[in-house]
Amino acid sequence: MSKFINYGAMALGAALLLPLATTPARADMKVRSPIVEYKEIEIEHNGSYGIDRKGSPNRDAGSYTVSLGYGIMPFWKIELEAETKRDPGDRLRYEATTIENIFQLTPEGKYFADLGFFFEVSKAAIRGDADSYKFGPILRKELNNVGGLDTVHTLNIFVAREFGSNGGSKTALSYAWQSLVLVNPYLNPGFELYGVIADLGHAGPYRGQLHSAGPVLAGGTSLGKFGKLKYEVGYQFGLTSPAARGGVRWQLEFELPF
Repeated sequence: MSKFINYGAMALGAALLLPLATTPARADMKVRSPIVEYKEIEIEHNGSYGIDRKGSPNRDAGSYTVSLGYGIMPFWKIELEAETKRDPGDRLRYEATTIENIFQLTPEGKYFADLGFFFEVSKAAIRGDADSYKFGPILRKELNNVGGLDTVHTLNIFVAREFGSNGGSKTALSYAWQSLVLVNPYLNPGFELYGVIADLGHAGPYRGQLHSAGPVLAGGTSLGKFGKLKYEVGYQFGLTSPAARGGVRWQLEFELPF
């Protein structure tokens, strides 16, 4: 336990000591787990696609990422991610290269909830865009045989800022919540919430922030000695005007012990 706490404190301290600078105000349609799979390679694709009325800045907007991750220590997973996006009426463009880190701070299942810490640095690929970093806690809780159901609940709360010559002065807060009913390994229904407060210093009313919610299906299958294949697919309904009226999001992940 002391090993997890000591390294977790180091990671948290390093992130908080970084020079502060603003942040991208977009919802990251992905819920991250605090659990690190040691010596496991992960190849992952995430995507989202906005559905909205004609003329909306969210109509046909897409975000697509491909990443390669590895559990280099029992408590630390690092991931290299390539991010692309498509704005309405525009072509698909390479947006940023990102290095993500997840630090598992507590042993799985030992305490009330599993705790992790997330930290990423993103280098913009589009001229004029700012580099950014993001960090914050990850919480995960399994509840067994509650009303005859086994469920798992995961919460991400991240602070994001920009830095560099194109950076601003705002601080953003984003959250992602996922609750799944564990039916079987192949098909688990659930519910998700995503949101962004673009400027904590001037948060404004709820209706002016970006919030969405909707159903999700998650599952996977073992490929034997060739690893595991996992998926998630969901639909988000916009709860406020900055969010798209609707949107599809998906995640495919291949895992292989190495």
